[in-house]
Amino acid sequence: MSDIFWITGSDLSESQPTLAAALNHIGVLPGWVEIAHLIADQIELAREIASGVFPITFLWPLHAGQSGFILHDVCRSLLIREQNLALLAEKDQDVVHFALMASPQALGRYNLMPHAHIAAWWTLAPSALTALPQKLEKSGFDPELVRWISGEGGLGQNAIVTFPAAQPVEQGPDSLLGRLNFLIRRLDETKCSHGLLLSGLAGAPLLATLVER
Repeated sequence: MSDIFWITGSDLSESQPTLAAALNHIGVLPGWVEIAHLIADQIELAREIASGVFPITFLWPLHAGQSGFILHDVCRSLLIREQNLALLAEKDQDVVHFALMASPQALGRYNLMPHAHIAAWWTLAPSALTALPQKLEKSGFDPELVRWISGEGGLGQNAIVTFPAAQPVEQGPDSLLGRLNFLIRRLDETKCSHGLLLSGLAGAPLLATLVER
């Protein structure tokens, strides 16, 4: 089990405050964010999201499956304490979806209240969807606790066969970060403890993220 925490996540339209202002609103100074990953279909749009306020910023062009890889990379970075507070943001049409992730050190240092927990994550072969319950069991998790699954490209619906106690999250945004935030809200609304976020296209590695409320 990891100790990576989801502090907050939301979406901003073009008429709303900047990312920096949104973080300030919840008591997080942009300078606290040790690393930011900003994803958009054009680098200039990613640069606009950044507004030059975060100490270390990576600008990524949007490619299929890339957001899931970046999410997992941030989790690994926080797990080994390479960074302690990280921001991910992804532009989806005229909306920016963002998530603030933290290590236990950041919680204590900045008096942050975690809302959800990234319990585990896996990178699997493209054909390994049916083996995912066994992967959870070997990692110490009960697959029957998974009640909601959100996945791109129909992965959520396809995974229901192997997780019969779960339901697919059929609403929500297209972007992976938007799906993550929407999944956590669905767990809140239904008072369920675990959900899965799935990313990957045909022939590409399957990226699975286990979220614990």
